[in-house]
Amino acid sequence: LANEIREDVKKINVADIARGIREMQELLEFIDARIAQQKSEFGIKGMNREEIEISYALKMDLLYHLAFGIHPLTSYGKKCLFEATRVRHEFEETVGGYTTRITPKNISIFTPVLSEDMKEDIITGRREAIGAIRAKGIKTYGAGALVYYLDSDDTMEDSILRIEWLYVHPDFRGRRIADSLIAEVVYQMQKNSISAITASFIVGDSWEPVMGNVFSHWKFMFGAQMEPDTIVRMADVKNLDEILKFYEKYGKYAVPLSKMDNSNLTALLESELHRNKYRGYLWGQTKSPTYFNRDRSCYIGNPSSPDGILMVHRIPSGTYRVEYMSIGSMGAKPLPAMAGHLFGQSLNLPEADVVFDIPILMDEFDSLVEKLVPQQKGALLVTAVLSNSFIRDDVDEDAIETLLSFSDEELTEA
Repeated sequence: LANEIREDVKKINVADIARGIREMQELLEFIDARIAQQKSEFGIKGMNREEIEISYALKMDLLYHLAFGIHPLTSYGKKCLFEATRVRHEFEETVGGYTTRITPKNISIFTPVLSEDMKEDIITGRREAIGAIRAKGIKTYGAGALVYYLDSDDTMEDSILRIEWLYVHPDFRGRRIADSLIAEVVYQMQKNSISAITASFIVGDSWEPVMGNVFSHWKFMFGAQMEPDTIVRMADVKNLDEILKFYEKYGKYAVPLSKMDNSNLTALLESELHRNKYRGYLWGQTKSPTYFNRDRSCYIGNPSSPDGILMVHRIPSGTYRVEYMSIGSMGAKPLPAMAGHLFGQSLNLPEADVVFDIPILMDEFDSLVEKLVPQQKGALLVTAVLSNSFIRDDVDEDAIETLLSFSDEELTEA
């Protein structure tokens, strides 16, 4: 490994790096002059938004290049991202929206750059998202979106920001919108207790090379992993007779939520979430009569104090996703009833291709499902990671100024 590092270091041309920084700094001075002129003309001499937007976008893009050209998490990289954010705020105060949080109120603007599943997750609060607003002429559009969530628990000192969706509309590609969205979340690492950012994509997917290129120049590191959720496609399951026997033996102890009226169901769900000190998006769904699939969801025991509860939601694309699971004082004993109900009920579903997405909410349940349904689907993923732990030697503004003070000949000799 040491030899590989030495070979990589030999390929680095420090003079080229210094020359590139000088050129970008000169371009920034040129862009500043152009922006000053455009600001004085905007709204007076008929200049449309797209013209001034392109100038501001170029300035931010130069600052992004300075940031990731060294490393976005060094002191110098952070300074460049801070300056880019200041430039964005200036544009928004002068012209209009550029980057915004996507909410239920403005999500219709971003419908062209979100899947139906992502839209629902944002509306329910399961996921957070930021969107890029860009102009063509005088009109503005939702040009791109980045959807993410913060992964944290009581055992983690800092959160991990996990990107689930990054998409730019075809009409706006080539305008560095993906970089602007990534820059926003990288900047958030400075302001919040976020130790790392991750993004995963399926190996062999047509977007893999493109996404790999985008994240690599932001200094993300790459590794392979399997899809973390348990994915079961019932059309692939061979041991249906065994599942039916398991269902007949254990599933009878589960009570579908469809047996309850709306008021009792709301009381059950709210009591359960309160008991487990749950903090999350499901609080907003307890009074929704259609969010949970009542036939697939179930409880075990007394509804006032259930021994177990399983809550399932059918997402817009058709997959049944396990949203919540808990067990009471009986421990793992109710798990066979839950598993038997989940898969046994599905043997009679009218859909030709039923798919379950089961996050690993409980190791015992995951092991039970693996034995009951061994024919599981698992995609190989490439995961990009940007972490504060990758930075061993910082580079600050003084170091860059020192670098720029040498001539190319001095740098080459050094």
